[in-house]
Amino acid sequence: MSVEELRDVLRERAEGPAPANPYRHEQVRERVRRVRRRRTTATAALAGAAAVATVLATGAITGAVRETPRPGSLTGTVSRTPEVELPAWHTSPDGTSYRRLAAGTVDARGAKTTLTVPRTGRPLEAAVLCDGGDPAGGEPATGAGGGRAAAGPEVFVDGRRAGPPAFGCAGSGMRLRPLEVPAGTGQVAVTFDTTGATCVLRTADGPCTPQRPGAAHWRVAVYEWTPPARPVIPEPATLPDRVDGAKQVALSTGTWPADGSYEATVVAPGRYTLQQNCSGDLRDRLWFKYWIDGAESRTSLGCGTRTGGAAAFTVRKGQRVEVKVRMGLWGASTNRPVDWAVALYRR
Repeated sequence: MSVEELRDVLRERAEGPAPANPYRHEQVRERVRRVRRRRTTATAALAGAAAVATVLATGAITGAVRETPRPGSLTGTVSRTPEVELPAWHTSPDGTSYRRLAAGTVDARGAKTTLTVPRTGRPLEAAVLCDGGDPAGGEPATGAGGGRAAAGPEVFVDGRRAGPPAFGCAGSGMRLRPLEVPAGTGQVAVTFDTTGATCVLRTADGPCTPQRPGAAHWRVAVYEWTPPARPVIPEPATLPDRVDGAKQVALSTGTWPADGSYEATVVAPGRYTLQQNCSGDLRDRLWFKYWIDGAESRTSLGCGTRTGGAAAFTVRKGQRVEVKVRMGLWGASTNRPVDWAVALYRR
């Protein structure tokens, strides 16, 4: 049995709760790295001082000495990749255990980085580390959670473009997105690509404007996660009685994947809006598709933990309007359900 197989067996048989600090091991490693850097710096400083003392004793220094740069050497500021690492292990809020299979960096100015990982049979996810700014430069994009987000790298699985949701960095921390991996054995190649025409959204429904990349790197990785032994039931999703002056007149709730649709018939005249809200770790992967009186409305991807206008329509006197909603989730979700709420508001 290999070391990795032994670790998998121990993790699968462990029954205790997740550690209070899932980043503990990574923090200890970072502390060891800092101590080693300080020792190395101190040793170099002592060696340099000794060399200067020796030269002064022999009278070799007669004036100021300036080192001439070698041909091809860097004479300006050197931009280094951040030392912050994506964790080797990660535990999500619902207790799901993630294991890093491979990690690397990709230049935001236009490059490709491919990480080759084994097909383990567990769900795979791509990760990018956000640093709170806009590593790729330009205007930030609008994230699914309502914040402003920098556009991240595109992702390909065995040469095929991965589907939505796209990376968005609103704030700091690790962002994960599921990967659809073809069935089979062997290995799978996950490519992080920044060579395409990157663009950003200045408004939620506005055009995608090209952005100029800056000199920065993305930290990227591929993780696998182990489905929980039992379904992790999320907190119930709720919606307020009023939104922007409109009153709630109908509410439907459910838990995906057991519940995946909502239908209503509206007869009272007025101006209506549909609102949605979700709870659960995978809430930002739940999508909603709407039909208003038979006409397909927009598809909403990413529910989040806030209310958001999904569709609006008007009902006139004597009119009957049929409303249909369908839900689905992108990526694997074994034993990780999402609770949802859809409400009709009338003004």
